[in-house]
Amino acid sequence: MIYKMHLFKMQTVSSRAEYRRIKKFLAQTSTGQIFKVIARSAFHIKFKILPHPEGQCLIIINKNYPQVQPVWEVTMGTKRTMSHEKQVPIRAKTLLQAFVLCLFVTGQHLGIDIPQEAHELDPAFISQLQLSFSQNPLGFQLHVKENY
Repeated sequence: MIYKMHLFKMQTVSSRAEYRRIKKFLAQTSTGQIFKVIARSAFHIKFKILPHPEGQCLIIINKNYPQVQPVWEVTMGTKRTMSHEKQVPIRAKTLLQAFVLCLFVTGQHLGIDIPQEAHELDPAFISQLQLSFSQNPLGFQLHVKENY
């Protein structure tokens, strides 16, 4: 039992530190004009996508994080893109990476590039993300799904 409690404490410390980096990033960069945190618990963060009246992003963290990868979902009106879709060529291993993917997908929906400041969050992951999507430039359009 003590071992399980220790793992849970590590998870919350890890996710809290990443959440603080995201909040600081939103407060200090132009991305704060796009994303606003509207809900948060130990296991999820929900963002409002400000330029889109029905836009939101949800990142869910499993209780076994960081051993279990976070999942994410971006919804813009009737269109939804989710982390587990086969067409998404890259997986987030951390909360920060899930946030970066949400930024990227939101940018694709809005027709804007990922903010340059985002490179500071995880430079290697952003390079991998850009390479993955540059090899299939139409990939995003192929995996946007309509909600029913």
